[in-house]
Amino acid sequence: MILDEFKPGIIIMDVVLPSRDGIEACAELHSSFSIPVILLGEDSSEEVWERVMKVNADLHQVKSFSYLPLVARVKAILRRYKARGNP
Repeated sequence: MILDEFKPGIIIMDVVLPSRDGIEACAELHSSFSIPVILLGEDSSEEVWERVMKVNADLHQVKSFSYLPLVARVKAILRRYKARGNP
C-alpha cells in the first residue's frame, strides 16, 4: 500500500470519494495503520456523525470552515497521537 512507502503523519480526506465511501475507507485505514484520520464532509446529520464515530475518525469537519481552526485541530490530534507513543 502507498501508505507503507510514504508514511504520512495524518490523513485528511473527503467523506465523498470518487470510487468509495470515505467513512468506509477510514475504517479500513484504522484496521491496518495507527494514523489519525480527519474526514471532511457536507452532511452534518446524526446518521453521518454516528457512522464517523463508529469508525473512530479523529475529526469530522463539516464544510465550509476556516483553515486556521482546522490547522489547530490537526496540531492537537498529532500531539495526542505522539503522546500515546505513536510515531
